[in-house]
Amino acid sequence: MKNKSKVALGTLAIFSILSFSSLAGADDSFISMAPLIGEVNAGSPGVEFIMPHFIAVDANNDGVAEQMSFKNDIFANNSKNKLYSSKKRTADYPDITPLCTDPLWAESYPNPIFVRSGKWMVTGVQMISECYSATEGDQDAENAFIYIADVSAQGGTVKTVKMDGTSLIGLDLVDADGNGTEDLMISVIIEQETRDLARVYFMDLESQQVISNNLFNVSQH
Repeated sequence: MKNKSKVALGTLAIFSILSFSSLAGADDSFISMAPLIGEVNAGSPGVEFIMPHFIAVDANNDGVAEQMSFKNDIFANNSKNKLYSSKKRTADYPDITPLCTDPLWAESYPNPIFVRSGKWMVTGVQMISECYSATEGDQDAENAFIYIADVSAQGGTVKTVKMDGTSLIGLDLVDADGNGTEDLMISVIIEQETRDLARVYFMDLESQQVISNNLFNVSQH
């Protein structure tokens, strides 16, 4: 289809929207932005640009966001013409109150990863809260938030998965049930005092039905 290869301006627009800290993974390696570019809207020629839109919610105005709202803005091929947005959803950052007494500094921020299967845009967000106090030192906590959206048209289906107190370690597309279609695989780690657990969660993207959701003991300490 016409203009399939003209993605340079849209790629630059993606980088202008996302902050550097959001682009870099926990190990300072960059994440793949390729899933944000694709032909998802039949009425718009060429590929579209699926722009992630993070909104910090700081209800008490203390400079540390308690929540994050998220949506996707879908733009026409190689332009700033926004076609529509997906439905906004909100998730909580971990509360820093039990982490630090009289913190000298505190912050909360998202660390995202993206995958896409056709019209289904999936954004996994590691929601991180950090603080430092003279008593407890440097402390942090994490929540996992998965946002799944049909970005092919205005008002498309949106499904969210929230796993508080977990570390998101994987977001993949696999054929979990052998039916020839891509399913979503979510992998998280749950740290406990004497052991670490891995939760592996499979979902059928089209129906949003859970295929399986299992816990595994992966380490003892």
